[in-house]
Amino acid sequence: MEYPFNGHKPNDYEQLVLDAYTSGLSMKKVSTQHGISIGNLYHLLIPYNAGPRPRSRTGADNHAWKGGKVSLANAIRTCYQYRVWHRDVYIQAKHTCAFCGIIPNKHNKAILQCDHIVPLHQILDNHSIITLEQAKDCNALWDISNGRILCKDCHKKTSTYGCNRKKKSYL
Repeated sequence: MEYPFNGHKPNDYEQLVLDAYTSGLSMKKVSTQHGISIGNLYHLLIPYNAGPRPRSRTGADNHAWKGGKVSLANAIRTCYQYRVWHRDVYIQAKHTCAFCGIIPNKHNKAILQCDHIVPLHQILDNHSIITLEQAKDCNALWDISNGRILCKDCHKKTSTYGCNRKKKSYL
C-alpha cells in the first residue's frame, strides 16, 4: 500500500489532519482546527497533493522538441563567423534602423538589433542544415543582404521577431 506521507504510514496526528483535509475542509480551516500553520500543513500534504513524480521530459521526450534546432541555432549565433556577419550587417547599415532611421546616441538611448530578413530557422530548414559545419559552409546563412538593423521597437513589429515568428509572411 502507498502512503501519502513520504512513503511511511501516517501517525495518528497525520491521519487526523489528512482525514480533515480529504473531507473537503479548506487548508485554512484544517490549520485552525489542528493548530498547525498553513505552511506546515502544506508541507505535510505535499506528497498527498503531488501524486507520482513524472519522469524527466527533456530532449526528444519533451513535447516541444524541435529536433535539436534550438541548440544548433544557439551554436551558430555563438560562432565566430556569425559575429563577423553581425558586424558586417551593422557596418553596411551604418548603425541606423532600416525602418525608422533612428541612430542611437546619448539623447535617445535607442537599442539596435540585427535581424534576419529570412529567419535563421527557415534557412536551416530550406538547406537541410543539421550540423554547425554544414551551417558554416552554407552561403545563404552568411549573406549580409539577408540582414538588417532595426531598433527594438521596429523589430518587435516584424513577423521575424521571436514571439511573432508563427506568422507566415516575412517582411
